[in-house]
Amino acid sequence: MSLHLHRLLGILTLASAAMASEAFLSSVGCSHLVDPSAAGLEAAKAARDGLRGEPPRLVFVFAARPQMGDALVQGVASVFPPNVIFGGEFYAPLAGNEDFADQGVGIKAGIAVLAMAGSFRTRITSAEVPATGDRTFRYGTCGSALGHALRPGLDGPEPGKAVITFGQQHTGDNEPFAKALTNALAHPEVPVIGGGVPGGTNGTIIVEGQRRTGCNVAIAICGQFTCTTGHGEPGGEPLEQTRQALQQGTASGKIHPRLILAFHSRTVREQLLQRRQLTSEVALLTQMAGPGVLFGGYGSGQVVPPAWGEPSIGRGHLLALAVFSTP
Repeated sequence: MSLHLHRLLGILTLASAAMASEAFLSSVGCSHLVDPSAAGLEAAKAARDGLRGEPPRLVFVFAARPQMGDALVQGVASVFPPNVIFGGEFYAPLAGNEDFADQGVGIKAGIAVLAMAGSFRTRITSAEVPATGDRTFRYGTCGSALGHALRPGLDGPEPGKAVITFGQQHTGDNEPFAKALTNALAHPEVPVIGGGVPGGTNGTIIVEGQRRTGCNVAIAICGQFTCTTGHGEPGGEPLEQTRQALQQGTASGKIHPRLILAFHSRTVREQLLQRRQLTSEVALLTQMAGPGVLFGGYGSGQVVPPAWGEPSIGRGHLLALAVFSTP
């Protein structure tokens, strides 16, 4: 079936992937419908079907900015329990082989839902960014609160550990945020991957099925998996950045990607569209995902380790990847 026909149907259902059915299962669904409630429902149903009856542990919803509202959340919550739903508004979601390229840089209609199931543990927290004070104090306070709350959850015996974070952590602001978060975690070996949602202090995220602004969420995941990271350097050829990020994220050569989580840049998306290379980049990412799934969003700033085993830092205008794999 052609992609054009998928779009006429209003939905692209993407393949699910299991690291091991008892350990980690992930599935993605997308929708092009304009109505937020219908789009959320459609994408959520597609993601749920890929779990093959397993109960969801985490659900991420990345949506076009005009669609982020209560109606969208209600649509997704009609399929999944609200307490497992997290997400945010982005210039565009990125999922499977869907790039929403026909809508330009900042799209008006596009929903992607990632559903995850398995025996992994999670520890979840959120914290507001103080309204007053300088940048270092405001974002450092938020990052430190998140890190201290998550730290006890990272002391378990599981071989695979990662922290996912998103919210009000834009380029520049994410530098003191990431530094305080990683310092408070006291686990420099655990990769932290994340990104900022657009909109400044009004940027919307979803925390346990509730819309919130002016805050960040952080989720620790521990289980029987390997999480490696990669990123491209700003400037130069955008596709070369993507190849660089993938090379870093799969450097060991002995992994089988089951989920590629991508926090991408609006600036890079614009460059790729100008060069008519956006579809080529998505093809590179989906090829690396193989039987796994690709999920992410184009936002405003990224958090990623500068090198494997080093504490994560705040960056901007690049692609940051976390590759969840099995041996």
